[in-house]
Amino acid sequence: MLQRKPAAYGPVLYNAGWRLLGECQSRGEEIASGREKPAGTYLFGEVREAQWSTCDQVLVSAGMLEGPKPVFDDATLSVHCPPGLVGPDGKPNMTSDHFPICFALSF
Repeated sequence: MLQRKPAAYGPVLYNAGWRLLGECQSRGEEIASGREKPAGTYLFGEVREAQWSTCDQVLVSAGMLEGPKPVFDDATLSVHCPPGLVGPDGKPNMTSDHFPICFALSF
């Protein structure tokens, strides 16, 4: 559970994107079929040796974690990988080299 720091520390930001930082390895065929999300938002490097990276981040204030509305829903943060943006090998097609990230705010 996330806790708010005492006011003496000043404003606190939480990087919700930390859990998207490519700690897992995705399999191309699983991404292409929609059964698995990519291990990042950006595929960097040569095609054969490319590695997933996460350039995109979501920073939220402590107030959006536990304060009055709007509230950030950490469980909804994900890499959006619709079939039109990914090839049969699970890599971004020529439409884009980046996958967007999505999340929900409760109002």
